[in-house]
Amino acid sequence: MNDASGNPGAPSRASEADAVALARLSARVGLAPHYYDIWGNRHPTSPATANAILTAMGLDAAHPQASLEAVDEYTYSRALPPVVVYRTSWAPYEIMLFVSADMADRDHRWALELADGTRVDAVVRPSALEQIGQITLKGRTRRSFRFVWHDRLPVGRHRFALQSPEGEPLGETVLYITPDRCHDPLAPEGRAWGLSAQLYGVRSARNWGIGDFADLRALVEHAARLGADAVGLNPLHALFLDQPERSSPYSPSSRLAFNPLYLAIEELPEFAECEPVRRLCASEPFQTRLAVLRRAELVNYLGVGRVKREILEKLYAHYRERHAGRETPHEQAFRAWVEERGETMHGFALFHALQEHLRDVKIGVYGSAQWPEAYRDPRSEEVQRFARAATEEIDFHLWLQWHCDRQLGAAAQAARAAGMRVGLYLDLAVSVAPDGADAWAAGDAFARRISIGAPPDDFNPRGQDWGLPPWLPERLRATAYEPFLDTLAANMRHAGALRIDHVMSLVRLFWVPAGCVATEGAYVHYCLLELAPLVALASARHRTLVIGEDLGTVPDEVREVLGPMGVLSYRLFVFQRNAHGFLPPRDYPPGALVAATTHDLPTLAGWWAGSDIALRERLKLFPSEKIRADQRAARPRERDELLAAIRGEGLMPASIQGDAKSVPAMTPELVEAIHAFLARTPSRLLMVQLEDVFGAVEQANLPGTTNEHPNWCRKLSVPVERWAEHEGLARLARRLAAEGRGRGPRRDSTAAG
Repeated sequence: MNDASGNPGAPSRASEADAVALARLSARVGLAPHYYDIWGNRHPTSPATANAILTAMGLDAAHPQASLEAVDEYTYSRALPPVVVYRTSWAPYEIMLFVSADMADRDHRWALELADGTRVDAVVRPSALEQIGQITLKGRTRRSFRFVWHDRLPVGRHRFALQSPEGEPLGETVLYITPDRCHDPLAPEGRAWGLSAQLYGVRSARNWGIGDFADLRALVEHAARLGADAVGLNPLHALFLDQPERSSPYSPSSRLAFNPLYLAIEELPEFAECEPVRRLCASEPFQTRLAVLRRAELVNYLGVGRVKREILEKLYAHYRERHAGRETPHEQAFRAWVEERGETMHGFALFHALQEHLRDVKIGVYGSAQWPEAYRDPRSEEVQRFARAATEEIDFHLWLQWHCDRQLGAAAQAARAAGMRVGLYLDLAVSVAPDGADAWAAGDAFARRISIGAPPDDFNPRGQDWGLPPWLPERLRATAYEPFLDTLAANMRHAGALRIDHVMSLVRLFWVPAGCVATEGAYVHYCLLELAPLVALASARHRTLVIGEDLGTVPDEVREVLGPMGVLSYRLFVFQRNAHGFLPPRDYPPGALVAATTHDLPTLAGWWAGSDIALRERLKLFPSEKIRADQRAARPRERDELLAAIRGEGLMPASIQGDAKSVPAMTPELVEAIHAFLARTPSRLLMVQLEDVFGAVEQANLPGTTNEHPNWCRKLSVPVERWAEHEGLARLARRLAAEGRGRGPRRDSTAAG
């Protein structure tokens, strides 16, 4: 190959220009040129990875200069940006105006319509404003100007529009003004604690083999009697009712809806009305089925799905016969709910009705990726034709969601009535399944053939590929962030607190192209200074405390921005260490949630026993013998350091006299001492896993596995009915109260200890 000067082997000027254009294009769309893993190793973004990511964004990576021009044209051809976000204290507020150079000296009219309907308008001559930039596209010059609004605006969603000198609309932008901080029910300096559990794993004498919303209400009431202010749960998102074995709450069909398997069927109004269903459920064969499901050590999702679906369909048939199309109060309440939830919930119900129809027509069709092409677009005529013909099937899924909303709302109300300062602490997954309802209904808002994950770290040295699609940053902005706000609203509606899983997604996500290993991914950036204030807006609207799960590789700006906004950091005892051992309580940040461990990590008993290391050895999850050997060698030292930290606070149980070798297994007394240690931190909220209190060894989820490990199906060893007599729970509550957390067990509590 020769360049223009005839030098063989030298890169051509064209390829050099393409490389420069590719770098500029990547920077414009937020694609990072490299990433650093947790050990500080630099990984450049490869051309193949850049190609795949830019293609997923709808850009032609093979012609970067043309794509760069297309991005410029998209930006400058608009009169206004699609969205502007300001915190209320950031006044004066600035809005960019984009006009043709030949029109800049003419008077335009602007209008500001506030959320309450108030309207202000006036004339503006763009050339009288500060000019920011200028660009010539296809022979036409466009200029950008800075329009400034000096007075503070009220919090809310406003609209700013621009008209031409002739009075024709040129465009409008959504202007969000947000609070400076998130809602904080513990203000000004309150500290609290709560119990956390995986709802599916809650045992009771009455549930149908899986924890349900009635069990949640019992959990709330018991936690309140213990003096707790919060009940933390796994994500309750809707999964796939026709595929109940798809049980990961972090890979949902929709984050806008809830999982109907959590319905307490005996508490549905239709159950009370329908004597044939009650008789069936009371029959010996049916009760035998339920007894088998209850006794199982793991949640049998297929069995639970079959038995619940059978009865829910019968109750829905009763609803259709007794209420549908009639003006009963029950029907009026349902229709009012459907009207309130609007098109978003209808899209979810349409997806699942269509999925079940296509599965019945062609056995084995699961998920939109396997659907015929005509059905992959929710706006297609084929889909609309199906929607008109399948109103009963669609209403079935809406009816299920209505009851989920009612029962979850009842649990939230029980928490408020009991005086809990936080109440339900829900969890928002970082994304959705690529073949589920949200990804289908959102159309081109999600990237295709891209999955999000994480670079290598100590626990996942190969990196992670979560199999979930990312939102496309520019498409999200083009919708004025409505899908993002809808998702927050759906999950904050009944939540006193919301944990945002992988909160780093507000600034960047690690994109892994299809066919690549996780280490070949690259970071794509989002606008933190727009997304974070919108979280505060949703938090204030719904009076919800926000926790940002910031484990792993965390950019400095995440905590720098979110901390002053009142988003709690997420600090786990097992990670809070330095070269000298475990951090003392005084070194924990006040603006944080603290916990001993979490669902993706070993329980305290499992950590002490090293069962997590043994499990990963057995499943060959260590990428190298050195990493395996290092972690196995480190655990005895870490156990000694844990005891040293507990001893340093004067919290060592009397039953422990020597070093860690003298303690063959985690004891209830040591579990209590660890939580007393955490109770002394200045951090706002302490969460206690019931698995740790009950001495569970196996963790809820083992990252990097699917069928190799029984993820998301382990049940608690102690049923709800025995919590009141559990010696460790009440003793722990009193210990936490003595350390300044909570009120301690109520006098009317029957808890022992």
